[in-house]
Amino acid sequence: METMMHDFRELERMVHSADHLLLLTDQRPDGDTFGSSLAFGEYLRGRGKRVTHFVMTPPLSALAFLHGIQECTGDHSVLKDMSIDVAIAFDSSREDVIRPLVPSGVPLVVVDHHASNTRFGELNVVDVTATSTCEVVYAFLRHVGCAVTSSMAKCLVTGIVTDTGAFVHLGSGSVREQTRAFEAAERLLLKGGSVRRVVQEVLRATSVPRLQLWGRIFSRLRYIPHLRMAVTVVLLADFEALDVSSGDISEISDYLGATLDVDIVLFLKEQADGIKVSARSHETDMLPLMQAFGGGGHAHACGFFLPGARLAQRGGQLVVE
Repeated sequence: METMMHDFRELERMVHSADHLLLLTDQRPDGDTFGSSLAFGEYLRGRGKRVTHFVMTPPLSALAFLHGIQECTGDHSVLKDMSIDVAIAFDSSREDVIRPLVPSGVPLVVVDHHASNTRFGELNVVDVTATSTCEVVYAFLRHVGCAVTSSMAKCLVTGIVTDTGAFVHLGSGSVREQTRAFEAAERLLLKGGSVRRVVQEVLRATSVPRLQLWGRIFSRLRYIPHLRMAVTVVLLADFEALDVSSGDISEISDYLGATLDVDIVLFLKEQADGIKVSARSHETDMLPLMQAFGGGGHAHACGFFLPGARLAQRGGQLVVE
């Protein structure tokens, strides 16, 4: 805890001395990524700071209700602005993605909660006991005595709810650590946040084509009894056939991990440039295996990417080649 307080004080010092701050998200932004970065951006603007919020991937339409999300930009020219004093990356442990976005000579702050984070910033505000990056940001805002607005509370609740799967996934830490998410959510609800809004807008944003896509994924589920493992896949052809996007499966790994009576769920997603593998587990620590393939995440929610890999039919089975 003392380490986090030191990091909070250092972040506060850097914010105080900066005029123009660059907020960054990586290629896999979700409710926690945007909830944490948007709330922090509003805090900065309240301090009279100039803020540029660069996103590598457009926000999901389900997150359109978050205040300030329309001000995010994917225009790479903003990264060349010589007036940027500090860059801050949220909810990302991907140094290879974030570092190239940081202007030369500009210090990078990493705000995250992933156990796989390598602390690649000049300042690393990383709390692996937190269930979400929004929880880390909220702790910082309380530390500096920031009056959290209703719009900030909505952003922060969104990250807590989505990253915990509506409080289903609370990590494997102590009871105290797991209950922090509930306590933070309670305070944020009193300030204007809404769990119901997040569930309706994000977790239940289900169209017919999206359900059809999920149906294809469910139909491919295979159970491996001796490992208590279930495996399934989604193909590029599925997205094309149903005219849906990758955002339509953003919560499926968490859903399968929470509902299937197995210990481990592996979900393989075929992409144009390779295969993304997501793992969810109840008892088994999957992180070492994911890290062996260059991935990361948490002990029970992690993944890796196989560049250039493809899924092919062989003998009636889908195999990675």
